[in-house]
Amino acid sequence: MTSIRPGTAWKALGLAASLLAANRVALPAQSLTTGGLTAMVLDERGTPLNGVSVTLERNGSPFLNQSTDSRGAAVFRIVPPGRYSLLIEQLGYRPLRNTGLLLSGGGMADLTVRLSKGIPGNAVEEREAVIFQTRGDIDRLVTGSELRTMDRRRDLSDLSRRVTDVDAPRDGRDGFAVSANGLPANSSSLVVDGIEELLLRHGGLKHEPASTPLFGSDAFEQARVVSFGRDVEYIGTGGALLTGSTRSGSGSTKFLPWIAYSGAKLGGRTIDNPADSSGSSFEGGFRAGGGIKGDTGSWTIRAEYRSSREPTASPFETVVGGTDPTPAIHAAVQTLGHGDVSAWLAPTVRTWKGGSALGRFDWQFNRSTSLALRTGMASWTETNPLVGNELVNGAGGRFEGKDFSFAGTVTTAGEEWTSETRVGIRYGNRDWSNTTSTPYTGLVGDNVALGGSSTVPGLFKDSQLELSEAYSIHLGAHNLKAVADFRRHRVTDDWVPYEAGHFEFGDVASFAAGRGAFVQTIRSKPVQPVAATYPSLGIQDIWQASPRLQLLVGGRFESQKMSTGLIPQNIAWGAAAGVNTSLEPRDPKRGRFGPRVGLVWSSDASGTTLFRADAGLVPVHLDLGAIGEAMQYSGGVTVRRATGNLPWPNATATSLPPVVGPSLTFFNANVKAPRTFKGDASLTQRLGRDLSLSLHAGYDHTEYLLRRADLNLIQAPLSTGSFEQPIYGALEQYGGLLTPAVGSNRRFRNFDKAYMLSSSGFSDYTEMGIALDRQLARGLSLNLEYTWSKTRDNLPGQMSNNLADQLSPLPGTTGHGAWDEGRSDFDVPNRAAATVQYATGDF
Repeated sequence: MTSIRPGTAWKALGLAASLLAANRVALPAQSLTTGGLTAMVLDERGTPLNGVSVTLERNGSPFLNQSTDSRGAAVFRIVPPGRYSLLIEQLGYRPLRNTGLLLSGGGMADLTVRLSKGIPGNAVEEREAVIFQTRGDIDRLVTGSELRTMDRRRDLSDLSRRVTDVDAPRDGRDGFAVSANGLPANSSSLVVDGIEELLLRHGGLKHEPASTPLFGSDAFEQARVVSFGRDVEYIGTGGALLTGSTRSGSGSTKFLPWIAYSGAKLGGRTIDNPADSSGSSFEGGFRAGGGIKGDTGSWTIRAEYRSSREPTASPFETVVGGTDPTPAIHAAVQTLGHGDVSAWLAPTVRTWKGGSALGRFDWQFNRSTSLALRTGMASWTETNPLVGNELVNGAGGRFEGKDFSFAGTVTTAGEEWTSETRVGIRYGNRDWSNTTSTPYTGLVGDNVALGGSSTVPGLFKDSQLELSEAYSIHLGAHNLKAVADFRRHRVTDDWVPYEAGHFEFGDVASFAAGRGAFVQTIRSKPVQPVAATYPSLGIQDIWQASPRLQLLVGGRFESQKMSTGLIPQNIAWGAAAGVNTSLEPRDPKRGRFGPRVGLVWSSDASGTTLFRADAGLVPVHLDLGAIGEAMQYSGGVTVRRATGNLPWPNATATSLPPVVGPSLTFFNANVKAPRTFKGDASLTQRLGRDLSLSLHAGYDHTEYLLRRADLNLIQAPLSTGSFEQPIYGALEQYGGLLTPAVGSNRRFRNFDKAYMLSSSGFSDYTEMGIALDRQLARGLSLNLEYTWSKTRDNLPGQMSNNLADQLSPLPGTTGHGAWDEGRSDFDVPNRAAATVQYATGDF
């Protein structure tokens, strides 16, 4: 008889597997990036067998070998994530091989085997170790063929389309998430092999989802979306964690090439492809790997190249008056004496061209010490890319991205302890540019725009060095872990909106007349990088209170250290408004502490019914991008504005009025680093051999989020609108455009906007969900998920490219008018996902 409590198919069962029966071997110390296995070998009467040979096999080759002790236990403490077989041999007993054993990073599998009497020469009996696809938390493990599908996107960020934990992009863009746990995309993190990696697309737009071209999904053994990292090794984040373990090689050398080509018309329906555009798309690559000296060492290499073309639909959201507005816009353009603007009035084709390479090397020095090295780089170019939610179709835009990553891990283990030392280096570059001289031009009454994006050009650089040590020790019923982590993070955000000019007209008629509004930002000093160090310490205890109950208590001490004197004082503003613009946010001198508690309860040793609950306070670091903005906008950015007759499209015309004045961003005196309370609970019930049902609920509350106020807005409205909304300044109308006359809504006319950032923002996120997992047949499985959520906050305009939209829509009022609370921009109540997969093998 063979029974198994797996350590991985789903996160909850990985925890259930650690609920050892009273007469079992003590749970060994655990690592975040490697798994482990405890195999108990008994005879037919249940008596432990000593000296039995137990061999862990990977891809048909021996990987590690142990002999059982006097308790009948063989313990494998450092095992890379993946699928294994377990061969058990003893003289006088029939040899037995257990197949399909799934191990994951941070998880332990507990396997009990009963051997039958036999004679020498008996054939090896094979039994499948059934892994029940169950879940005990609101994140699920993705493995095997589900990571190796020939999908439209082939990087790890595509995982968000298979789960309901996050709000995945819905407009055709690549990227991990628009939001998670009610917070924007930049609040989430990517962790690969225990090291934090880059998840960035546009540093100025916090909601912009980011892809991970460096990390192709088929380079991973396992991946998951973690809503709440209960282990103290996980860094603090208010959003979600996208985590993955890269695959290692084994056995004989294998080479798996792939190629995909399309030359057909891209877009079957006219509404999706009105220009009937076609193009050739090509993707190709390979994955190779194998063992060295048996399986003492192993290597893997993955490389790919992609050149793809994606057509788009008409750039117009609506048709003006039921007719195509293109002829009228062309006529207006000719009236203004400009050239051809057809590129922005017709569907465009977006292109993606580039490649990546990723390699990994593993060496098993002995059964208790291993080394893993992983490095890679990616470079790609996009033309006509989408950015944010602007109405323009992206024509004339260009984006270049470059990534580099290195990670090394040394794992050692003794009889009752495990040590894991990691080092990681990452670098990323995101370069946005416009190749057009026509600035962004919006016809607001007709919901039409042409020209380049108002949020580019921009250059964003990000680099980080990370060092960490995690030490675990087993003491009786307690498994103690201590973690020390050091990170050095440096960012450069070389970007200001509207640098290329921004025109707005009310409609086609006002556009033809050249009457509207214009704004442009001008930089007068170079951008400075912002750097910070993050020392942190963590400690936790996992207490096996009983064979069915496991308790966790711990905490993580976080600190953020930056240089002082980064933001200079704007003397003119200080004299006029009496406000100090040089204040800098600081962490408490002694840092911040985030406690975490949790429990796992199982109805029986095999985890038929599993209940899990976790709660904790997660410190979140100050946004370096906001500090960089304050440094740049402390006198280095000025603004020019004009209304009425405009020399479109010349954003540098001498006929435009001179600069209005500087635009400022500064912090108030009470800015604090954000923190998030996270709590979740789940109940998983196995309904037979191959069916499981899970229910989960969660609540997140994040406070001290940055909120904007314009201190240069006049202190009282001049009038009210038809809905009693306050109106600041004298309004001018140009067709469908209402805009304040230049300077009429300013307290001090020699300044433009003066944004003060305070820690008065918050977000409340509540969710409930259900998941059904079914093993339909050998190799065929089904997963269904549904999540309902509700998000409320006091942060308007989070999905907008315009910083002014982040101000209260009704400033100067009280109650609901001050936007004390409302439905969040990131409120997506219903999310569902369905996955059917059939696996015939694995490489």
